[in-house]
Amino acid sequence: MAGRYLRAVRQIGIGLLHIAHVTKADNGDQRPFGSIFWHNGARSTWYVKAAEGSPDSSVLEIGLFNRKVNLGRLHAPLGYRITFTDEQTSFRRLDVASNPDLAAKMSVRHRMLHLLKRGAMSADELAEAIEADPETVRRTARRYKEQFLVMPGGRLGLLEKRAL
Repeated sequence: MAGRYLRAVRQIGIGLLHIAHVTKADNGDQRPFGSIFWHNGARSTWYVKAAEGSPDSSVLEIGLFNRKVNLGRLHAPLGYRITFTDEQTSFRRLDVASNPDLAAKMSVRHRMLHLLKRGAMSADELAEAIEADPETVRRTARRYKEQFLVMPGGRLGLLEKRAL
């Protein structure tokens, strides 16, 4: 059914937004609930997470996490603080890493990028701070050489982007 539905939608010839549930199982936020074809047939999928425990019910913080993209690279996580009043609803950008509940849904690479803005750290310190395996942190730093610098002694830092 999912495959036939998505083929029919493509015949319309415009982009469409589809909203689906996720499962409650571990890693349930990686794909829509039901047939794998919902995820495989989509051109792009995003997971939207509301932060837990806001004491003020007029404020909602959400994170948007790109799980799949057919053309290009995955987008960095986006965050918004939504404020509701009697007269208006306002959206303001939010650094996803600033909210612990949303930061937990970020990839190891994005959590590393955020934390290393404060300064270089050893892989073990970094892994403990972001609650990741130290070997995963080291592997991520090696894989993304355009973003991370492995310094003498094994400390990790961020590479600066230089204007040409």
